[in-house]
Amino acid sequence: MQTLEEKFTPGKIAPSGLAKDLLRVAIVCVAFTGLLEIGLRLSGMRMESSFYQIDPVRDYSYRPGAHGWHTRESDVYVRINGDGNRDVPRSVDAVPGTLRIAVLGSSTAAGMEVEQRQMFQSLLEQMLSQPGRKVEVLNFGVEGFGAAQDYYTLQEKVWKYHPQIVMEDVSLKQYVLKCSKKYNREHDPYPYFVVTPSGVLPDPATERIHRPTAKEVSRSNLVRSMVNSLDLSMLVSEVREHLNIKLQSMLGRRASETQMISNPLTDSMRWTLIAPPHPEIAQAWMVLEGLELAIRKDVEAHGAEYWVISSEDQFQVNPNPAVGEKLREQMGAADLNYGDDRFKAFLTANQMNFIVLKDPMQDYVRATGAYLHGGVKVPAGDGHWNVLGQRVVAEIIGDRLREQSKSFQRWQAGGADGQTKREGSASKL
Repeated sequence: MQTLEEKFTPGKIAPSGLAKDLLRVAIVCVAFTGLLEIGLRLSGMRMESSFYQIDPVRDYSYRPGAHGWHTRESDVYVRINGDGNRDVPRSVDAVPGTLRIAVLGSSTAAGMEVEQRQMFQSLLEQMLSQPGRKVEVLNFGVEGFGAAQDYYTLQEKVWKYHPQIVMEDVSLKQYVLKCSKKYNREHDPYPYFVVTPSGVLPDPATERIHRPTAKEVSRSNLVRSMVNSLDLSMLVSEVREHLNIKLQSMLGRRASETQMISNPLTDSMRWTLIAPPHPEIAQAWMVLEGLELAIRKDVEAHGAEYWVISSEDQFQVNPNPAVGEKLREQMGAADLNYGDDRFKAFLTANQMNFIVLKDPMQDYVRATGAYLHGGVKVPAGDGHWNVLGQRVVAEIIGDRLREQSKSFQRWQAGGADGQTKREGSASKL
């Protein structure tokens, strides 16, 4: 029998009781973890998956090939295509005679709350296509994006597909705040722009921020893909996020989000409904308008047609008018039309093609009493567009394109080949 001194003498290899115990513990842990994973999968529990990657230009974007459940407002199995878009796989070159429409935007464009086939882009394809001649509506929307990220998406992702029409889905309550470093809720480090006499330019301060390398992006994507492949890791991630929200609430860091229930004026997402309450918001409006001009300029330089879709706020299309009236009273305003009126006046003055969704959607809910937002895991009238809302939006956009889009009318008459390369063109429609 070994003495204690002999057992731990350097250079001698001897069975270690501690090593055996650690090995047993490791085996038990692996077996227990495996059983938990199997149990979670057999239970059919659906947990929010990871769809994002870090992005050296846009701060973040969808991760090519990511797939899993999106569970926040409804349970939808989402697939991100190989180019990092919430869309079906697309070839770079379209079939001759195809009309391509590229859609930029944030969560309303991403449509993570409904099935792929129920998104307004998919429905628009069906509505506009003709026998033997197809319309493709390519979706480049990413949850949480703003105008600056749309601008870079246009340059980085869109032009290789050679669309004849580019549409940007603008949600004012988010897009204005995303132009402000101080009031942007996501606190993204970049990209930001500043207003100059010659137009908007990238903010020098954000340009100096470290951008992830291709190797760092690849390493991060590997980890995120591993998280998606294990139900247990997704459960841990959800619990951690929930606890973090609770902790922030306890520390008072999310006070504005709770105070807005009794006083909407403290909710920055409502500030586009009234005249800018802070100088930073007035500046953010100017940045947004400058970015819209920059996007239009880039689109027209590529020989395409630009359309702005101005999305509505949930309360504006609630079948119960008392919801909007209560909000107006709480905010102490004569009306809540400042943002819509300002943006419409800006688009009109600059002769842009645009669709303001508020009015036709209001007409629909007043005639039918139907809810176009929420209704699954969130109350009816709240959250994002539901299945019916997506269809109504598709019909509104489709009708307007048929009536007013020169590119669509030219394609309908037999022109506008989808294969045409436009890089370097400076023609205007």
